[in-house]
Amino acid sequence: MEAAQRLAPVTSFADIRSLEPQGLAATTSDQGPRKDATGKLVLAGLGAGAVGWLSGLIIGANLTDRGEYGALIGGFWGSAIGGTLGIATGVHLANGRRGNFGYDILMAGGVWMTGAMVLPMLGGADAGVAAFMLGVPIVQLFATASIELKESQKRHDLKISLVPSGIDGLGVRASVGF
Repeated sequence: MEAAQRLAPVTSFADIRSLEPQGLAATTSDQGPRKDATGKLVLAGLGAGAVGWLSGLIIGANLTDRGEYGALIGGFWGSAIGGTLGIATGVHLANGRRGNFGYDILMAGGVWMTGAMVLPMLGGADAGVAAFMLGVPIVQLFATASIELKESQKRHDLKISLVPSGIDGLGVRASVGF
């Protein structure tokens, strides 16, 4: 065996970078989402949200009392819950479960609650109700896809490098971004 090669003393971070061979540093965030990922997530969220909305509508209408507006109110709340969960589930699964499903549900539910709080401020106008019914799911889709992509990038930000350790050796340094 050959004698171990002595390394020069390291005086700065740039010196450590110069010692790092090209093939040994791996960053998995380079394999992150593609440019067309948002469209894929939005389409999956749209499909799963529609299934959730319809399922929630049927279940909610059938679980409520049959008063004057009982089925209508139950269907409204069921579709809101089903659509919100459907959007979050579709977006998360389309992203390969790399993001944070809890954040997806919070984002979709938060957008819905914000829309529900703004609706009474519109004075019960028919245009306001239509904007709520059409606008909120669109904002839910894009906001949930955005948070899913952001979280999936954060979770996979892993860097492994070789660094000088002592006088004669190399050590391994790993960092994970949160």
